[in-house]
Amino acid sequence: MNEHAFAKTWRLLAVLAATVLSLGLLLLASLFVLPASADPGVLFAKPGGTGTACSQANPCSLQTALAQAADGDTIYLAQGTYTGTGPAVITIAKSITLYGGWDGSTSTPPTRDPALHPSILDGEEARRVVYLSGPATVVLDGIAIANGRVLSNTTPWQGAGLYARNVTLTLRHVDVYSNVLDVYDATGSKGYGGGVAVEGGMLLVEDSLFRRNASWARSSSLGGGLSVSGTLSVTVTNSRFQENDAWHASGAYLAGNPTQRTAAYIGNCLFEGNGWNLSPGYAFGGYAGAMEIVYADARLVGNRFWNNQATNDYGALYVIRSTLEMDGNIITGTQCARTSGVYFWGVEAFTLTNNIIADNRSTYYWISSPAVK
Repeated sequence: MNEHAFAKTWRLLAVLAATVLSLGLLLLASLFVLPASADPGVLFAKPGGTGTACSQANPCSLQTALAQAADGDTIYLAQGTYTGTGPAVITIAKSITLYGGWDGSTSTPPTRDPALHPSILDGEEARRVVYLSGPATVVLDGIAIANGRVLSNTTPWQGAGLYARNVTLTLRHVDVYSNVLDVYDATGSKGYGGGVAVEGGMLLVEDSLFRRNASWARSSSLGGGLSVSGTLSVTVTNSRFQENDAWHASGAYLAGNPTQRTAAYIGNCLFEGNGWNLSPGYAFGGYAGAMEIVYADARLVGNRFWNNQATNDYGALYVIRSTLEMDGNIITGTQCARTSGVYFWGVEAFTLTNNIIADNRSTYYWISSPAVK
């Protein structure tokens, strides 16, 4: 074979080899093709919405939008009041986002302003407002949760405004108000979270308001505004707890457990006027007027606790079997029967830096009670 013929033969063999290799790769790829995932959907709802289009031009009802939504979808809520029937106004067991404050226009992207166009989920003093069950990831942004009721014939006895179990939950620009959990008529009852109760999962709260919520029960009631139990982590920033009531921790109750502590960060929040029986219902503050923390690794930074009441003990803040870092907090104006400011019990390690604890009052004047114990 001459040199020209030899080179031609090798070129032919190379082409054949490349062809076989390409066919093989195509065959291999066909065995591992993944189905294309649909893009997250966007739906639109308004009070009195009709049809099933759930589009900006033709919004549907909120219940229709929730029924159509798939994991990863977003629902925009127009201004107005949303009510429901049954045990809760809405029930969610999917990973979705609810955006309130949509102005109702067809502009792109959708325009929102929750202050100008409030979207209110209203329990009408007849039912829980929001029920969330996981595993799921849920975001509520720019929504009001109001007038929820949980009585002894409704279970669980948690979260008259919102109850979430095993959910990664974000509450942003959420206004939670006038929600009442009252199970006092049930023997041995325990109530958690008049406004919001979160059990398991993870919680992030930003720029939100908890006001005039109440938790009342026969054995113990905890967390008038917010109750968190068994979560992996809870972060609350730039939020306000105002005029909430419960026998324990009128503002907020945060609890892990001995085997799984909660990582808790509370930053730049205001706890004001809790425990004074200013909310609907019969609850009032007995212990820890602002907040109670149990089995947690907690950091409290830049918060203000002002004018909270505990008729018995534990001041504004009660910390139990936890580690604690407090930096730049102000605790003033607390009225308490005994310990007027802060009560520590079984705290394993704590660091207090640049805090002010002043002008708190013990009403048991015949007993010498400290501000910090």
